[in-house]
Amino acid sequence: MLDLYRHLQLNTYKLQYDILVVELANEIAKRWDILQELHCSGETHVTGLAAKLVRNMSNVARDLQRLEETGLVIFREEPKPEGGRPYKYYRLTEMGDKLVTFFIEVTRRKPEEPVKLEEADSTLVSFLIEKIQKSSFLETKKHAMEDFKDLCYHRAIIRHKDARDLIKELIQTEDGLRWGVDCLTNILNNSEKVNDQEALKIFKDEFFEPLEYIANKPIEKNVNSRLEAMKMMRRFLSADEWFEKLKGIIEKAVKEEEDKTYLSFRDGIIRSLDDFIKGKEREAWMWLYDLLENENETVKERSAKLLTGLRFEKIL
Repeated sequence: MLDLYRHLQLNTYKLQYDILVVELANEIAKRWDILQELHCSGETHVTGLAAKLVRNMSNVARDLQRLEETGLVIFREEPKPEGGRPYKYYRLTEMGDKLVTFFIEVTRRKPEEPVKLEEADSTLVSFLIEKIQKSSFLETKKHAMEDFKDLCYHRAIIRHKDARDLIKELIQTEDGLRWGVDCLTNILNNSEKVNDQEALKIFKDEFFEPLEYIANKPIEKNVNSRLEAMKMMRRFLSADEWFEKLKGIIEKAVKEEEDKTYLSFRDGIIRSLDDFIKGKEREAWMWLYDLLENENETVKERSAKLLTGLRFEKIL
């Protein structure tokens, strides 16, 4: 049951389900023994269910009531021959039965089984790359880039060396940066969604350094690409590793960047600060205070603005 609980938490997070679905998954995991027994037996009353599960009858009744409230279980009443309160016989609803069936199938899968995304057609990839690189007609290039970006989400394009080289080439340019970062975001989201470990390893080996380069690059007009690169980097690092990287990126920007590039970066960082320092709020707060002690007046001013962006209630 613990494995199921972890599986549900992991997959509801990865698929970015809303809070209601997460709560439903938790209800299933916490009362899995009852749901599984109802799935096997079809219908039973509280006394029989408590006896099979070797559990306190009051606790089982309370769990059944909760499952009824979530729409997973229903009951019918049957009068007692001797009178008094009728018997209640519980069974799964249609939705409950489908969900239990689904999760039984999911938990039977071997965790070590490799999952791979469907391969992208080599001819199609080569065709789009040729249009992007060689077409002299701007509209053709534009459509090819959009189709390539969509392909990054639906197929395992990262296994194509030419495709990786194209992305690396274009993220070095001002015009291609936004497009390249969007492609990388699609690739990473798609690979994580199906837990394609081979694709994720290729991504980290081939693109972590380019992402770090973008994260440290002064960008005036397209600061969102810089922030997206930082968010992707974070997904491959522990909390401690990421915090050290984050400090380096911010400190370099605070001390070295010109105002026109720094200001857009600062505003983006403040918008994303809660997410970037999640779990490290107190360390970030103390570190920003240390930056305030710098002798350089510009560094002091910039650090103070960042510190203002960190909501103090997060530290308490």
